[in-house]
Amino acid sequence: MIDDNYFDAALLIGDSNIAIQMHQEDFLKLNFENKVGLLIAKITNEALEDNDLKFIDVSNKHIFAAIAFFHHWTSVLISSYITREGKQLNKEWGAKSFINFFTLNKNVTPKYIAEQYTTTNKQLINFFKDSDEAAKEITETYSTLIAGYVQHKGLNFKKNIDFRKIFKLHMISCFDMLVPD
Repeated sequence: MIDDNYFDAALLIGDSNIAIQMHQEDFLKLNFENKVGLLIAKITNEALEDNDLKFIDVSNKHIFAAIAFFHHWTSVLISSYITREGKQLNKEWGAKSFINFFTLNKNVTPKYIAEQYTTTNKQLINFFKDSDEAAKEITETYSTLIAGYVQHKGLNFKKNIDFRKIFKLHMISCFDMLVPD
């Protein structure tokens, strides 16, 4: 069973740890849903950093869309795994987490962020339903990797899988999948 402190260590270690950005008292008050949202934000931020992108400065709608696709896809898979393990997230959790993360970028309006959430949701549904073998392979592989990441609480004690590199490369693939016509 996943408890409320399941991801604490993952959030508090590494270069982009939450302890640098938040007082300990505030961290202790966070509920599980907030911590999962912060974990996804951390994953997204590290993938952006590893791809030399500064999210706060992004104004290009195509770049923003690819980041949103990556963030949303990762969020859906993590929340699915958590649900399978018996921990329930609020049904509005995904949208709130998405909106909270993307409101950090002041180059887009709240209306655009809401539209982007709807768009990425539709893209993911279509992608998951896609009968194309490449789409299935990408979806299944990333789902398996995310499951491993969550199963190990976002930690990599054995250093046998470089999750950070996986997230970096997955973000690149999101850019490739959403190339504007």
